[in-house]
Order: sequence, then C-alpha cells, then structure tokens
Amino acid sequence: MASAPTLFTLHPGAADSKAAPRLVAYRFSWAGFWLGPLWLLAQRLWIAATVVAAVAVMLSLAVRSGALSGGAGALAWLLVASLVGLEGREWLRRALIRRRAPIAGLAYAYDEADAFASAALHLREEDAERAAP
Repeated sequence: MASAPTLFTLHPGAADSKAAPRLVAYRFSWAGFWLGPLWLLAQRLWIAATVVAAVAVMLSLAVRSGALSGGAGALAWLLVASLVGLEGREWLRRALIRRRAPIAGLAYAYDEADAFASAALHLREEDAERAAP
C-alpha cells in the first residue's frame, strides 16, 4: 500500500560543517510516539528528551506510590506520547533552524528520495533564474 504524499522541508547542513542536508516531513512521527525519549535523543533534541523522560519517571513514581491509578498513569503517558508524535518533527525543524540549517526549500513527495530529487530540481531552477540576466 502506497502512502499519501507528504510535504517535506529541506534543511541544508550548516555552512561551517560537513553535515548532510536533511528532510523533515510534516506528518505524525510514529517513532516519536512509540519510542519517545529515545527518538528525541536520536534527533539530538536533548531538552525535549530530558523533559519527556522526567515526565515518564514522575508518572511511574506516581503510579507506584498510589497517587495515580494505573489507568490514569497510562492515559497520561498516552497523551505525552501523542504530543511527541504530533509535535516532534516540528521541534526537530525548529532545532535545525537554530543550528544554522534554515529551510532551503519545500518538496511534496511520497518518500524522502522523491523529496530530495524534487527539492534539488527546484533549487537548481531558482539558481538558474537568479543567474539569468
């Protein structure tokens, strides 16, 4: 089953680093939902990962101490996981911009390979228009 087309933002590596360009999709992050703090750490979102891990520990302690029922703790964690899944990619996009990798272009494609090709073609067209007298 083919997935629906998605809008991607293209972030080139910072000028003073050899970082590869990155694409960030505008869609729900299932990895962020299921893996939460681990996914945030993998994306180098240190503060968000620390906050989500601290919330997980506090929820666990609240359930173990009896201050929160198991169902309420599970519901609270489901809400936190949903927040990470919904907003995680936006947090990543903003972190890349802060790391001097601004949005260089947009691509609308089915997967990352097509998005890279589309963004590269669009950027070449823009460069050609700028160079034309």
